[in-house]
Amino acid sequence: MFDQFLQGSSTGQIAKQLNYEHIPTQRGHHWWSSTIINILRNINYTGDMLCQKTYRDDQYHRHFNQGELAQYLIEEHHPALVSRKNFNKAQELLKQTAQQRNTESGSHKYQQHYLFSGKIICGHCGSTFKRQTRPNKICWACQKHLHSAKLCPVKSVPEKSIQNAFCTMMNKLISAGNFYSLHWYKN
Repeated sequence: MFDQFLQGSSTGQIAKQLNYEHIPTQRGHHWWSSTIINILRNINYTGDMLCQKTYRDDQYHRHFNQGELAQYLIEEHHPALVSRKNFNKAQELLKQTAQQRNTESGSHKYQQHYLFSGKIICGHCGSTFKRQTRPNKICWACQKHLHSAKLCPVKSVPEKSIQNAFCTMMNKLISAGNFYSLHWYKN
């Protein structure tokens, strides 16, 4: 993956090729661009090991550690799969790509990948909602609630409900638009 990326393949192209070749992920799932990005950002492939990249809150929800806890780097912990030179080149290329797309490099936040990304705002705390894939359904949840239920009591909403509400509202707006345009033509 590192070699393909450094030779000019996008993360989407790499994921598409792996899926085309029916190569499953470690857990037997479909490859996504975000999966490739996470692999390319993983310093463990250099033989070093970064500890406490994630943590669990008091509700046992896992979160990416973005400075909440100290992280520890153990150098030359295991044999390297990728040279530090190639790893650093990949990080620079990822950073350049993020800047070109106006996305935050190194962030694990959604970057407008889905129709509702960045558009659903919690009515209780004002935080944006995040898309989550759960067994048998897709939900959107307040990011503060995901961090800790103490920060926001608003629970997740099934994506189907959001899609239905969106379609209902669009139909109402279209109907109102047609009504006003018909009314305008009569006068």
